Amino acid sequence: MGDYRVYCTDADNRIVSAYWVDAADEAGAVQAVEDQGHLFACEVWQGTRRIATVPAASTQRIARQDA
Repeated sequence: MGDYRVYCTDADNRIVSAYWVDAADEAGAVQAVEDQGHLFACEVWQGTRRIATVPAASTQRIARQDA
């Protein structure tokens, strides 16, 4: 299991939220972030290495999750 940090940023690249994800591997960490359906783009980090940037979810995807 690995600890991954997630930073979500607004259009001005300011951090609007940050949290930890515990996942078995990098793909699992990225999937966990994608499953959240954030309104902002989020970066996934392990230590000093950026693993991925997850784009903001569309409003249609978020609406389907809430339904």
